[in-house]
Amino acid sequence: NQDAVKTLKASTALKNTGLMTWSFLAMVYLFVCLATLAASSLVTFQLLQRPVICAVVVIILSLSVGIILLFHKEWHMPIFMALFPNTIAKDVPAIEKITNFLNCLGNTAALSVLLTSCATLLPPYKHSFPQGIKQLSRRMKYLRIVLYVGTLLLIVAVLLKKAIYQWSLAYTSLEPGATKIASDFLSSILAIEGGFYTLVLVAVYLPAAVVLQRRARVLDVLPVDESEREKQLQQYGLSFSFTESLPRILAILGPTLAGPVGELLSRV
Repeated sequence: NQDAVKTLKASTALKNTGLMTWSFLAMVYLFVCLATLAASSLVTFQLLQRPVICAVVVIILSLSVGIILLFHKEWHMPIFMALFPNTIAKDVPAIEKITNFLNCLGNTAALSVLLTSCATLLPPYKHSFPQGIKQLSRRMKYLRIVLYVGTLLLIVAVLLKKAIYQWSLAYTSLEPGATKIASDFLSSILAIEGGFYTLVLVAVYLPAAVVLQRRARVLDVLPVDESEREKQLQQYGLSFSFTESLPRILAILGPTLAGPVGELLSRV
């Protein structure tokens, strides 16, 4: 009887902890998604000749995808649909609807980041020096903003999914063997998702950064001497160096690192 009581208390404690963690991260994720949409629209507004139209187009296209996904949850949350019925949904029946909404909003925000990254490559930009390189430098700065905003969005997404996975473990058998198998399985899924999000950031940032740097190198009236050319490009943030690129590299790896780092911090 005492063992049963202890088991029940432990299970209840895990469920309550999971609920509080999920509630906090869900609220954070909601605000991050809205901030990402606002930042993407603002950057697009600053980039193009018809800013209002372009910003509205980004919002409409992103929301259209989000609305479509809202009615097709089987496309983007099959794991949750299999996980919830016998676990969290017993105590929080609305968990599937809430997760569906947050997933759709997250995908909407992610698409807005992608569209804004593409907007950094659209004309106009001047081919003369220094006007051209100043414009390209400005676009590169906006592209970095897009990268950091996207990184924050995807890191919070990974942490939210991690919280849901750990919360669901409170509903499994408390036998060490069963818990470990379930935990290892969910950790593997989280690692795969983190790696996928990192590839998304690579696809969003790297091609655009390479194109902008390439455009800067072919500008008219750039110094002929290679060292002078590199100094000019470095001055405007359009050259590659490992030291300067390290923050961007860490940002790209952020979603992959979020899971293991969160796991480490939870054990401290």
